[in-house]
Amino acid sequence: MQCTCGGAFDLFDAAENGCEACCMRFLAEAGKTRDDVQFDGWHDRRHRTALMVAANYGHAGCVRVLAEKEAGMQDEYRNTALMAAAQKGHPECVKILAPLEKGLKNNDGWTALYFSMLPELSRDCAELLWKHPEERYTFRLAEIRAKLGTSPVSCKEGTCPGASGLVDAVTLGCPQCAEKFLSEAGRRDGRGMSCLMYVAKWGCADLVKVLLEKEKGLRDANGHNARWHAAAECKGILAKAEECSCKDLFEAAESGCEEGCRKFASEAGKTRDGVHIINLADAGARTALMVAAFNGHAGCVRLLADKEAGKRDGIGVTALMSAALKGHLECVKILAPLEKGMADRGGRKAKYYASQLHRQDCCDYLSRFPEEEEAPRNVFYNW
Repeated sequence: MQCTCGGAFDLFDAAENGCEACCMRFLAEAGKTRDDVQFDGWHDRRHRTALMVAANYGHAGCVRVLAEKEAGMQDEYRNTALMAAAQKGHPECVKILAPLEKGLKNNDGWTALYFSMLPELSRDCAELLWKHPEERYTFRLAEIRAKLGTSPVSCKEGTCPGASGLVDAVTLGCPQCAEKFLSEAGRRDGRGMSCLMYVAKWGCADLVKVLLEKEKGLRDANGHNARWHAAAECKGILAKAEECSCKDLFEAAESGCEEGCRKFASEAGKTRDGVHIINLADAGARTALMVAAFNGHAGCVRLLADKEAGKRDGIGVTALMSAALKGHLECVKILAPLEKGMADRGGRKAKYYASQLHRQDCCDYLSRFPEEEEAPRNVFYNW
């Protein structure tokens, strides 16, 4: 086995660079922890291991070398290497670590299965972890189950461990337990969110049906009802029971409310500053179309495209780029004929944005357009 990193100076350096030969060379250091290891999206915690570093960066070869020595170790917050691999979307590392660390929880009670949803679902990792029943006793299981399309947790099927109250039943995703604790319906958290709002947001249609009669019409601290929060799978159910609670076009675009987009159609073309989009620098002059595209609301994108397509925000990002970055293929298909070839201030086009988070289906679709071939980088465009 040959060194591929030019010579690491210790085990942590070898793990970060993915050099199996150097990991073998410094294997005597395995089991030692370090307090200055920072991962994206994680708080700076002490007692991190070289295995956690290798898993975070997706170096499966190094993970295989180190697993026997360091698997099962947890940092100050009780996070594991498996959690790091799941959050970063490294299925090969998850395959190695799951048999060794399945079911371990951090201080918040989260297993690696929950980490596979942060900041968005890594389906390959989540499906691997779902195969281990120990991983399912975690926070927001109902949301995970809905996103994966797995069978509901059910007392009837013997797959529910039993809930202690309505909030617990909703977290587990068990309709039978939710029915048992309906007397607790109507309670809300510090943000005014009810159980119905949460299950609608997670796309748990079966739980929405259980809670609807008891909690329909409730509003959160911002005046939004469950329909506003609902994922596409639940909007149809709630549309019959709750009116649109959007206050303007941007709120309608964010929640995917087509009725709200029609209601506030006269506001199309207006831009707003301070609209935050994950993975993109905070910039002014964003449109409702950009918000809808980023969140994958194809219906709203279709309604707004004629009036707002072709606009750029303060750093040159378009609605098509936002959709491509997030991997929303239906939105990309609507916007590509209208915004193909447009570039941001660095000369980057929508296809580049799709490639950054490995949105292969979007990349393949955008490859049909010659205009999406990359222009020279770091070019300032005069628009």
